[in-house]
Amino acid sequence: MGAPTSPILPPELEHRIFYIAAYSAPYEACTLMLVAWRVKEWVEPLLYRSLIIGAKGGFSSSQLPHLRREPAMKMLRSKPAGYLAKRVENLIIVSMNGREHASGLSPADFRDIISSCLGVRSLVVFNLLHTAGTLHGAFEPLKRLEQFDGDFGVFFDCHPPAGTSTKIDFANDASLSRLTHLILGDQAAVQNPDAWRELLRLPSLTHLAVGHHSGVVTALRASQREALLAAMAPSGKPEIAAFVVLYYGSTLADAVDDSHCTQEFHDWLGTNPGFVGLESVWESGLDAELGRRRSWRAGGFLDEGR
Repeated sequence: MGAPTSPILPPELEHRIFYIAAYSAPYEACTLMLVAWRVKEWVEPLLYRSLIIGAKGGFSSSQLPHLRREPAMKMLRSKPAGYLAKRVENLIIVSMNGREHASGLSPADFRDIISSCLGVRSLVVFNLLHTAGTLHGAFEPLKRLEQFDGDFGVFFDCHPPAGTSTKIDFANDASLSRLTHLILGDQAAVQNPDAWRELLRLPSLTHLAVGHHSGVVTALRASQREALLAAMAPSGKPEIAAFVVLYYGSTLADAVDDSHCTQEFHDWLGTNPGFVGLESVWESGLDAELGRRRSWRAGGFLDEGR
């Protein structure tokens, strides 16, 4: 009897096995890359499919690659032109500071990241510390953006100075032409009726969410509410299917006790089947890191939210 031999898998099957392993657990892709050179070539692109860039005190990820500022910028410089544009689909940027230092990201850093990852489909920006206007135009390179969660007013002009000829026209911005899901991290677009109407004109927008706090509640007055209802009516463009109010870490009853948040507002949320209030919104770690909000999950988030 001859000596036992190791089983040899067909290359296509071997490729598929490693691909599925790296896709299912992107954090383990680095380990898989050490198996063999051919495996590195197969799985390295998946390492960049979902990235977290930046830093926040106590923040870490056991699910996805997490690069602080210096390693992230070094990685951007090391890759050939167009490499990350084809591979990064989900991008999470954490704690952008107003000045450059070891853990913060400057406006220039942000623009460099976006220019390198211009194929991103889902963009989440946490703990943004820049003021409005600092990053206007930063989204210009993006052509495939479908989901955004962050402070909208930092990236798009929602309050042009009085007496100027500047117009609010971001509904025609090419970077937002494919945007279907938007979570507003600020109230800049809600407070200005012109900006709110422009937001509702986004050609592909179908799901819009706001965080429940006093700024949003007081800003959603009659004119804004009427514009929202009009945008949810059938029209020539995809109408908004859902308007979601996210109650972070609180219940509806707790929110009503807040002097800024009236019972009238909550009663208004019950007047339309497309209005949803989600209580105690705390995303699971992986969902938040991948930009997959529970409220966006297909198959019944509306029923869950009511």
